[in-house]
Amino acid sequence: MESLRLVLIVCHIAALVVLLGGVVYHLARRSPAGPAVVGGAAALLGTGVLLVAVLVAGDLGINGPKIGVKTAVAAAVLGCAVAARRAVPPRQPMMYATGAFALVNAAVAALWA
Repeated sequence: MESLRLVLIVCHIAALVVLLGGVVYHLARRSPAGPAVVGGAAALLGTGVLLVAVLVAGDLGINGPKIGVKTAVAAAVLGCAVAARRAVPPRQPMMYATGAFALVNAAVAALWA
């Protein structure tokens, strides 16, 4: 179980990197969100859910409020990413919101003990 948890953590971080890289790329080009942004957001949410499942299955205990906040923020990231992808013409505020929510999600993970 521990090795699966570690692999999921690496995948979770990789999803965050892909998401933020896509946001920066598309903000610099002023283009609509590409598949990397939406895929990274979906992978971030998916790997987060799988991480919680592994923790619960391994009886390792979870911080319920933290998981709730991170899930809500990850859902907001995915919603903003999808909205930014569908926006014609490209709407920069949705890209900024996607990046900001992703950074908030990372901050909650790192700072909430």
